[in-house]
Amino acid sequence: MPTGPGRLDRKAPVARQLVSAATIRRSIHDGTLSAVKIGVKRAVAVADHDSVIAPTPFVPKRDAAIADLKRAAESVAAVAPPLTPAQRACLAGLLGGVL
Repeated sequence: MPTGPGRLDRKAPVARQLVSAATIRRSIHDGTLSAVKIGVKRAVAVADHDSVIAPTPFVPKRDAAIADLKRAAESVAAVAPPLTPAQRACLAGLLGGVL
């Protein structure tokens, strides 16, 4: 619920982002998120909310992720029993004759 131009009350950020009211209160209390008192309520500036509370995407390093997958596949392949001719034929059919 807006409390003025460019401001949100403490509950509005919860609706805008998937954060709890406790996160908003904690951020106001520790000074991470600035707020002003309007009557008995505290209001947060929209710009402050968006810069502090907005989620930041996590993008793993592609080379590291590929290396991790290769290591995992190699460790599984090292302990796996060999494929039977029937299993090879089944996989070749599924993979379009690649195997």
